[in-house]
Amino acid sequence: MSVWERSVLGHSVNGSPVRAAAAGKGPPGLILGGTHGDEPASTYCVQRLMEHPTMERVLQAVRLTVVDTVNPDGLAAGTRHNARRVDINRNFPTENWVPDEHNPEYAPGPEPVSEPETRILVKLLEDLDPRFVLTLHAPLAVVNYDGPAEDLAKAIAEVNGYPVSGDIGYPTPGSFGTYAGVERAIPTVTLELGPGDGPEEWAISGEAMVAGLLRAASQAGAGD
Repeated sequence: MSVWERSVLGHSVNGSPVRAAAAGKGPPGLILGGTHGDEPASTYCVQRLMEHPTMERVLQAVRLTVVDTVNPDGLAAGTRHNARRVDINRNFPTENWVPDEHNPEYAPGPEPVSEPETRILVKLLEDLDPRFVLTLHAPLAVVNYDGPAEDLAKAIAEVNGYPVSGDIGYPTPGSFGTYAGVERAIPTVTLELGPGDGPEEWAISGEAMVAGLLRAASQAGAGD
């Protein structure tokens, strides 16, 4: 198996390291998990994905950077938010960001990019300029896409049987998908796992994620 190069991208509100792993060669790709701390299956599945034997084929075509836990404070507390009770996935500097949210579950923070975890991802996108992003969430059991990523979403859905949608079904101002996919035209797939635990969701979507990455790697290589 490939040796993953480990690094620390920065630190959370509470000082926990936000870690990355990188491996492979070729055009860059990005995988994210654990943006919401109450979705631990996303972190689990990203970690399992890194160990999958087929990843060797993927890493022959692209260089992947993986952040399995974007929100370590939330994961430790079992909460959606970071330690300042901000939803990181509403804190990106998008054109549709709003300064308040009546539902505290989606608290966007006092201003865009106010949170260290958000700043880490914004810088990572700037540094990598990835050809594609796969980010994992839960528990809606759908393959959502932003930007020019419908074919990647379909490659995943063909394996796990989830519906494909360019609209998650409710407004998401300040979301990562809008920031990366819509406004920067980076093919961005949000795989919404189901409500099960990590092993259950891996059994459903593990091979599907590999299929999506193989498709993304093929397209990234063809674009050179």
